[in-house]
Amino acid sequence: MSENFEESDVLKSLVFVVVLIALCAFLIFTLIMPSIREYKIAKNNNNDKIVNLDKIQQIYDARFNELNQLQTQNAKILNSFRNDFSEQKFIAYLNKFFKDIKLDRLPPTDANETFSRYELNVSTNIKDSSKIYEFLDFVNNCDNIIKVDFPVSIKSSKDQIQTKFKLSIYSNSN
Repeated sequence: MSENFEESDVLKSLVFVVVLIALCAFLIFTLIMPSIREYKIAKNNNNDKIVNLDKIQQIYDARFNELNQLQTQNAKILNSFRNDFSEQKFIAYLNKFFKDIKLDRLPPTDANETFSRYELNVSTNIKDSSKIYEFLDFVNNCDNIIKVDFPVSIKSSKDQIQTKFKLSIYSNSN
C-alpha cells in the first residue's frame, strides 16, 4: 500500500503542478498580455506626441526668435507707442515752427481700437523753408508715433511760404 500511496502522491503533485501551470498561463494571457498590448500602444502614442512636441517647439522657438528680432529692430516705434501723448506739450513745441495750430482728437474707427488718434491741420505762413525741415526732423525724432499725410501743400508768395498738411498722431489709450 505504501507504493500506491507514493504513486498517488506523485500523481496528485503532477496534477497540481499542471493545474498551477494552466492557471498561471490563463492569468498571463488574460491579464498581462492585454496590458502589454496597451503599453505598446501607449508608448507609440507617446512617441508620436514627443515628435509633435519637438516640431511645435522648433516652430515656437523660430517665432520667438523672430519676435525678439522684430522687437529689437522696432524698439523705437514700440517705445514711442507706449509713451503718453501730451497735447499741450506738442502744441507748445509746434508754436516754435508754426502759428494757428488746431489739434483734433478723432473718434475710434473700430470698437476694439487700442490707441487714440489725433489729427493736426496746420496752415501757416513761414519765412524760412528750413522750419519745415526742422519740423520734419522733430517728427522723426519725436517720442510718439506721428504720421505726416501727404501731399504737403507748400506755396510761395512774396516773402513767405504757405504750408498746409495733416498729421496723424497715434497714442496708446490703455
